[in-house]
Amino acid sequence: MPHDHPDPVAIDHEIARIRTAAAVHPNPAIDMGEPGILERRHGAGPNTHQTIACLGSWHFIAAAASPPLVPGTPAWRRWRHTNRHVNTAENGAGAFAAAVGFEEPQDLMEWGRTYPSLWGNTHGETMFLSSRAYGRTAHDLTLDHVLDWWEAVAGRIRAVID
Repeated sequence: MPHDHPDPVAIDHEIARIRTAAAVHPNPAIDMGEPGILERRHGAGPNTHQTIACLGSWHFIAAAASPPLVPGTPAWRRWRHTNRHVNTAENGAGAFAAAVGFEEPQDLMEWGRTYPSLWGNTHGETMFLSSRAYGRTAHDLTLDHVLDWWEAVAGRIRAVID
């Protein structure tokens, strides 16, 4: 990579992939402390299913297939069974970091710490770990908020490197 920053085009691409994958989940949610993928059902019907994952795990889900895997389908159940012992948070964070130009997630997290004006606050080193990185508490952090944050990061990087 010719500069010290994540590739903003790659960020846009990865965020679009996560948005596409999350769109098939009736109630996508984010929990930065969740190392895997949780599924909750509240009653019967199509809008009672909830998929809960951290950013890394959402990236792992997004990278799984195109078109995205739909919860409750045989393909989703096979994929979940195949990956039941995989640390989706760790693997997804590594894949996200690599996709935007860093060898390790720790390197991307260090970038967030080193460039708070580009990240958007002084908590960028916790981007895969805490809602604080996104200026929210765990109770009011949404997947859309995280994805919007990353889109703003890409915009700030563009302003510096263009």
